[in-house]
Amino acid sequence: MKLAVFCQPGRWPVLFKQFQLYGLDTALYSKMYNNLLKRFSSKQFLLDLTIMYDILAELAILSENLQKRNASIVYADKLINESLKEKPGTQILEAQIAIKNGQFCSIPLTDNTKMTSINQQQLLSSVAIN
Repeated sequence: MKLAVFCQPGRWPVLFKQFQLYGLDTALYSKMYNNLLKRFSSKQFLLDLTIMYDILAELAILSENLQKRNASIVYADKLINESLKEKPGTQILEAQIAIKNGQFCSIPLTDNTKMTSINQQQLLSSVAIN
C-alpha cells in the first residue's frame, strides 16, 4: 500500500481539519486540540507512523509465511533479517519524500522540536531480534 491510503477521504485530512476546528474553539479543550494538531502535522509523527506501518506489514507477511507447513525457525529468521534489517520499508521511503516536499496529503508538515522520532534502526533491530 502507498501512503495514499492515509490520504483517502475520511482519514488524515479529515482528522487534520477537525483538530483545526476544535483548536479554534475557545472552550477548555482548544489547547489540547492545538497540541494534537502540532503533533499530527509534524515530520516526526509521520516518520513514527510509517515505521510502525512498515513493521506491522512485514510481521503480517511473516505470520502468513510461518503458517505454511514447510516453515522452520531458520526460515523465519532469514525472512525477518531480509525484510526488516536490510532495507527500509516502502512507507518510510514515501514519508521521506513527503518531508522533502514539505507536505503530506496537502497538509504542511512542521518540525516539532518537542518530539523526537523513534530511532528506526534500533527499533528494527529490536523487532528482528525479539
